[in-house]
Amino acid sequence: MMQRLSVRGWEIDHDRVATWEAYQRSGPTGPEKCGCLYCRNFVAARAVAYPPALRELSVKLGLESPRESETWEYGPEPGQDRLYGGFFHIIGSLMKAAKSTDGEPFLFSPRKNLLPAGFPRDPILQVEFHFRVPWVLQEAPTDIATT
Repeated sequence: MMQRLSVRGWEIDHDRVATWEAYQRSGPTGPEKCGCLYCRNFVAARAVAYPPALRELSVKLGLESPRESETWEYGPEPGQDRLYGGFFHIIGSLMKAAKSTDGEPFLFSPRKNLLPAGFPRDPILQVEFHFRVPWVLQEAPTDIATT
């Protein structure tokens, strides 16, 4: 059943139960499916990396924790952090877009990139994000010189 949610200037209709059920049918997605060095780091750091607002939002949308369809790493940030981006999907529709997304860690999009197999084609929203993730693996990123 669709429910209306207003968050940071966005208004969406979403089906929490249908989203949860779709992920149960999907099998591994995103970084778990890939397994490259950068995806393994994202998975290992996920619990501490997600901004609290995005973690809370994912639970409201029907995910026990964020379950990405795709992640990617942009490169190093000052210190031990890396800038990552990615997205996950929910069953829902965009009712009103926020006026500005500058500085926000996420946005809603009608795109359906790499839609997991357990999802219907419509109605779908893609929740796109970007934020800093600490490097937590003992294995160094390949762009850092080691001696």
